[in-house]
Amino acid sequence: MGGPIGRLLLIAAPALLVSSCTSTPSPTQQATTQVESRAEADRVWEDATRQHSDDLMAEAQDLAADGRVAEALDRVEEAIWELLATPPGYEAGPFYTDYLASLLEEADDLEESLRHLEEELQTPEEFVALPPIEVIIEDQVDTTTTAEGPLPPSDFPLLLNRTVESYLDALTKPGEFHQRIETGLQRAGNYLPMIRARLGRAGLPEDLAYLPLIESAFSLTAYSRARAHGMWQFIASTGRHYGLEIGTLVDERRDPVLSTEAAVAYLHDLHNQFGDWYLALAGYNSGSGNVRRAIRRSGSRDFWVLRRYLPRETRNYVPAFIASVIIAKQPAKYGFSTPTDQPWQYDSVDVPDALDLQFLASSSGIPLDELRKLNPAIRRDLTPARRITSLRLPL
Repeated sequence: MGGPIGRLLLIAAPALLVSSCTSTPSPTQQATTQVESRAEADRVWEDATRQHSDDLMAEAQDLAADGRVAEALDRVEEAIWELLATPPGYEAGPFYTDYLASLLEEADDLEESLRHLEEELQTPEEFVALPPIEVIIEDQVDTTTTAEGPLPPSDFPLLLNRTVESYLDALTKPGEFHQRIETGLQRAGNYLPMIRARLGRAGLPEDLAYLPLIESAFSLTAYSRARAHGMWQFIASTGRHYGLEIGTLVDERRDPVLSTEAAVAYLHDLHNQFGDWYLALAGYNSGSGNVRRAIRRSGSRDFWVLRRYLPRETRNYVPAFIASVIIAKQPAKYGFSTPTDQPWQYDSVDVPDALDLQFLASSSGIPLDELRKLNPAIRRDLTPARRITSLRLPL
């Protein structure tokens, strides 16, 4: 790392050494009462500092989601300095070293995503902006399952509680959210067969195929305030981590097949990490670091208990998804169109060098809009030079 967080990482190691050097007690500190008093003071400082650092990191995540890069980095630096400013006589133990390592790892991940965000903000493009599902339900610990009405069969764990029912109401009544779901269901039939097949091969719940319904309404060109792109809404750093090419001429986050393969791998990793689909989806929305911190702060691995400690846009992400699956499995019941599976079909040809899609359209008679629709990852109508690109063509 070359940024401000990287410089703090270099500072952190000497700080740990300094703390450890002060751990040898003087003769006057060996009295039992003094040792107990010191240990209690250390515990109080650790609890207060962890709480404040966690709050600062949560604020940094919220600022990052709003695209406020500089302010987000400032909060990250504050969180780390808070932990490095140990009180006189503090003895660094396992809590301190483990928590500092965890905080630095989370800061590193956030700084990397913010760096890519900053790069993208400098070269904005015209994408289809879709309204995000905002927090529309008040925070509440909701572990009570209601028994109203049967749930549709699903391989994803569905439940009905007050929060999910509130989302069902919000998504089904006339308005912006209803239109978003309707639009998504109309598009979904093109991609659901492909997505279900890949989820099934990976041994994941096939009803995760409805996740793009709340992520992007199945738009290949959707983007968010945090500059997440495509049907599965990958930020640049996560997309690259899962093998997607993101550059000036190609952005594979916009490719439905390649981005689905990346999303399947990411969801698989998150479920392996947390062993729970609700926590895995919370991690998909805001990063696994936020989920780990919420578990730490709440003392619980129950999503409905720890959700109040998650970033504001993540708290209702899981109940919104549950509600969207319930709707998608029985759309007519809720006043929506039923998706018709129309598999995305095409032929392909390997292009060995740069090719202008406008030239190809005029030379072949294939409509340019159709070429663009089949190859959404190709930006600026030009394939990269001196490399092979698999170009999709109509059947």
